[in-house]
Amino acid sequence: MGVGVGLLTRRLAVVGGRAPSTAVPVHDQQPPLFIVGAPRSGTTLLRSILAAGDEVAIPPESHFLGYLYHRYRGRFGAWTAATSREAISDALRDAHFREWQLPAKFVWEELERAPARSFGDTMARIYQAFARREGKSRWGDKTPHYVFFLRELNALFPDMRVIHLLRDGRDVACSHLDLRSRGQSWTAPSAPAAAAWWAASIHAAGRMAPALGDRFVEVRYEDLVHDPEATVERLCAAVGVAYSPEMVHRRDHVVSSRSQLFSGASAPVAGRARTWESELTPRQVAEFEAVAGRELASRGYALSGGGGPVVRMEARLRGEGFMAWRRTRRWSRQQAHRFLKPIARRRQATRIRRMKAGGEAGL
Repeated sequence: MGVGVGLLTRRLAVVGGRAPSTAVPVHDQQPPLFIVGAPRSGTTLLRSILAAGDEVAIPPESHFLGYLYHRYRGRFGAWTAATSREAISDALRDAHFREWQLPAKFVWEELERAPARSFGDTMARIYQAFARREGKSRWGDKTPHYVFFLRELNALFPDMRVIHLLRDGRDVACSHLDLRSRGQSWTAPSAPAAAAWWAASIHAAGRMAPALGDRFVEVRYEDLVHDPEATVERLCAAVGVAYSPEMVHRRDHVVSSRSQLFSGASAPVAGRARTWESELTPRQVAEFEAVAGRELASRGYALSGGGGPVVRMEARLRGEGFMAWRRTRRWSRQQAHRFLKPIARRRQATRIRRMKAGGEAGL
């Protein structure tokens, strides 16, 4: 299994403290990396590993690319310097950008180095400023739900590399339900909801894999935690990043979100694979498999085969209802960001307060 490239079928063979600096060149020709996957798949762990190397700077989650895309897409054809400044001002107000711990002056200095000629170019300046501050020559992003935004990202950054992290969806459900019990309202409220969300993420990645070709790489979480050095070495070879064992074993210097959700980002690589066998009830397992059993099996995860027809039918209905609610909420937020800028800014202010209070992920 391990790391896959292209159409999710081809597999690669195994391949055998920094001071901030503004002098390190950030190369525009270096393709950016986007780490995506179903939320709670382990993308924070993977981000901390890659960001621990010498080449790639990957800030905490961004989230602003999606809604700013919808806010400014009507102006893509007549992009101006003033529009670039306006878009960057909006990004700098975002609650998640504050987690980057990057003073705004570095972003403005990056914009002054060369004019931004498009929306994608403008957004890249923000990441380039972070990379320059980190002393890195290449930038990346780790925002899991951008798995649903890959078509737009590919248009903005046509040379980008995408790393899709795949994890057994039942373990993903365990993480969702655990966080839900601790007051994280953005998570899936039930096993059917987690299954539908996970399956939708898998399908979203699969739809874009053919278009991305060898710019799409898939990594299994289980391989990452059971054999981290070999898995990371294969991944680095696939995306053109220099590998060193320190990426796996020394990650305490990586800039991380202050949210409690990401408090273990620099902890030793240790797996929580197959926790679903002890943490989910037999009914929850049956519900998950009723909704996403086909996707589990197609990715090589064995099914338990439990659950009667009534349980399975109810689970499918609940999963479909949850995703219908998410689609409606996503659409309404897009419209708010596109047409109702003052309302969108008030929402950002609310999100900032929540994150300061304990760590909403903003999904």
